[in-house]
Amino acid sequence: MDTLGILFGSLARVRLMRLFVFNPGNPLDVDDAARRSKVPPHLVRRELAILAKAGLVKPRTFTREVAESGTTRRRRTKGFILNGSFSHLSALSSFLENMVPVKDTDIVKKLAGVGRLKFVVIAGVLVNDMDNRIDILIVGDAIKKALLERAIANIEAHLGRELRYAVFSTYDFKYRLAMSDRFIRDVLHYPHSTVIDRFGITA
Repeated sequence: MDTLGILFGSLARVRLMRLFVFNPGNPLDVDDAARRSKVPPHLVRRELAILAKAGLVKPRTFTREVAESGTTRRRRTKGFILNGSFSHLSALSSFLENMVPVKDTDIVKKLAGVGRLKFVVIAGVLVNDMDNRIDILIVGDAIKKALLERAIANIEAHLGRELRYAVFSTYDFKYRLAMSDRFIRDVLHYPHSTVIDRFGITA
């Protein structure tokens, strides 16, 4: 279990705290919060009621787009939004920022089966560095897009925020590396952690 889940008594609560703290200004209804946090709707309702009572989030009615009968319509819905006036928001935000719940081994496990992975680097929010242009760099072949998107969504659920990631084939990555491609160079220049390296780049 996430360390914070043990401390706060509920992994679902921690995921929702991360979701709202790291997405200020974005109102979410129960369905949105459940989808992004991977927490069942009935638990989302319970935990949001607790967070609202604590003052971290507050009710908000907003307009969202919904798909109905093949068309997209705008509909008013009730949800919650981060309370920017919460007295402990700054301290809580820093605390959650520093307690990254995803370890290198977790990344490897979640990406297992998405393809023949050759090189994977985590950076950005995953190593507490906000200057990097990306959070995950993935190099491999026969990558299954649907499985990769599902794996990324599961990691995002733990973090409470969307991840920036890039995927390259072995050929494309080696070509860019040989040409000193600026994007690749920047990713490897800033703080990062290599979790898979079948090229011996970090050797």
